[in-house]
Amino acid sequence: MALDPDCLSQGDKVIIPNPGFSRNNNIKNGVLKCVQSGTPGDTIEQKAEAAVIIIENLSPEGIRNLSTNRRKRLRDEIAAAQKINNKKISATAGRYIPQEEMRKMHRAKLSYEKTLLKIWRAKREPDIKNALDEQKKTLEAKKQELQRWDDTDKATFRKWFGTDGEPARKQIEEMVDKMLNLNKNTTIDNFVDGRDGFLSHHVSTTYAFVQPNDTFFHNVHLCHLFDKAPATGTDSKAETLTHEMSHFSDIGDTDDHAYGVRSCKRLAKKKPSDALNNADSFAYYCSDSR
Repeated sequence: MALDPDCLSQGDKVIIPNPGFSRNNNIKNGVLKCVQSGTPGDTIEQKAEAAVIIIENLSPEGIRNLSTNRRKRLRDEIAAAQKINNKKISATAGRYIPQEEMRKMHRAKLSYEKTLLKIWRAKREPDIKNALDEQKKTLEAKKQELQRWDDTDKATFRKWFGTDGEPARKQIEEMVDKMLNLNKNTTIDNFVDGRDGFLSHHVSTTYAFVQPNDTFFHNVHLCHLFDKAPATGTDSKAETLTHEMSHFSDIGDTDDHAYGVRSCKRLAKKKPSDALNNADSFAYYCSDSR
C-alpha cells in the first residue's frame, strides 16, 4: 500500500501504543501514516483496510480535525468495500462456503459497520451533546412549572393539551421525570445513523426516529433534517430528542396524532386525550418555557 506523503502535514497522525500490531507497513516508529487514495496497486479492500486502521486509532476529536475531503475519502473507501462485501455475503445464500471464508466476510462486515458508525458519531458528537444539555434545561424548567402550577403555568399547559386537570398534570410530570432520567443516562453511543435504519427510505424528510419497544438500548436514529435543525427552539435538535424519546414505551409511549404547532394546538382544543398522548404536543410544551 502506498503512503500518503501529505498525511502527516494534514494532521491525521496517530501515536500507536504498540506499533507491532499492524499486519502491513502503514506504521513506522509508532506513527500511523495514511494511504494514498487511488493508488493503482491497491484494491478497494486494501484501501478500506488501511482506512479502518486510521479511524480505529483516531479519537472522535481527531476524526473531526481531519479535513472534510480527507474524512469523506476515508468514509467512501470503507463504504465501497462494505458494498462489495455485502454482495459477497448475499451471494452465499444456498451455496457451500468454507467456514473460514464466511467468518472473514462477517468480520469485515462488522469492522466496516463499526468504523463508519465511529466516523458518523464523531462528526455529530458536539451537536448531540449540546442538544442533550438543552433538552435537560427545558425538562427541568417544565418540572418547576408543573410543581409551581400557577395560572400562567396552567394556561401554557392548556394550550398544548386542552386541559389542566390533575390527572393530566400528573401524567405529563411523570413523563418529564422519566425523560430527565433517560437524558442523564444517554450518551453518544445511543445515537445511530438513520440511513441504516428500517425507515432509511424516508431519511431525507425525517428528523429522527426510534423503535418504541427499544427499552434496553433507547437508540435514537438521526436523519437528514436533524443535521440542519437549529440547536434550540421550535423544531430544534433538542426538541427533536424530546419528541423521539417520548415514543419509548417506558417513557411516554406517545403516538403521532398531529405534527406542527398549528395542528397540535387544534388537537388540544378538539381532543385533549390525543394531545396528551401526542409526541409533538409534548415536545412543543417542553420548549414553551416562561
